[in-house]
Amino acid sequence: MPTGPLQQHQPHADPPRTRTRTIVLFCLALGTGVIMSAVFHFLQYIGVAVTNPSASTGGSAVDVCIDSALGILALALLPSAIAHDPSERLEGYIGPPSALVASLVILCVWMVSVLAAPAGAVVLISVSARLSLTWTAPAFAASVLSLVVSQLTTFGTTPTSSFRMVAGGVVLTALLIGMGSVRGLMQRRAAPEAGANPESGDGGRMGAGPAGGGQTAGSGTASPAGKSPTGRSAQTPERRN
Repeated sequence: MPTGPLQQHQPHADPPRTRTRTIVLFCLALGTGVIMSAVFHFLQYIGVAVTNPSASTGGSAVDVCIDSALGILALALLPSAIAHDPSERLEGYIGPPSALVASLVILCVWMVSVLAAPAGAVVLISVSARLSLTWTAPAFAASVLSLVVSQLTTFGTTPTSSFRMVAGGVVLTALLIGMGSVRGLMQRRAAPEAGANPESGDGGRMGAGPAGGGQTAGSGTASPAGKSPTGRSAQTPERRN
């Protein structure tokens, strides 16, 4: 097997976001979404939550089914939306196009479905952390579209309440994008520092042991090959009868 310098120049294959972090974010979005959806539909059922005035009092099974379907869709696309590629460390590469498509789909429904809301927040932070206007601008537009559709289906023709909710949703979207941008700047500043530090895997082992010229542990001198530390030969000649 080749050793030494050949191993030091092998590129790292680990993506910026590890699989463990993706699983944690998915479980967090799933748990939070289920809790929020259960509470919202319970309040809707007892008539506390604000619903469309044209709809009957109390939650309906159709609303629960639509919310669940859109939430399951968003959660299914979440791992692809927050996926990263090792090539993102190269200058000018933003990320895989599949991540952008999955992110836009999630952001189109994240304010329509309560179950999909936490997934949409995670996606907004992830997209804006890439520090690309070509990704952030469509994400912002998709989020606003989802907000408008949500208010039209919730408040119907009530302009006052709808305007307040739209304004609050826009502010929330801007805050999440700001959080992601700050996170992206911190990662970009930390990347050169991490690349400037040399690997310390075999640096302290060079020159020790048999590969380091026969240098023994605890001594500063190397013994010649075939010689023991006491100066005697390590091999005794065979006697010929």
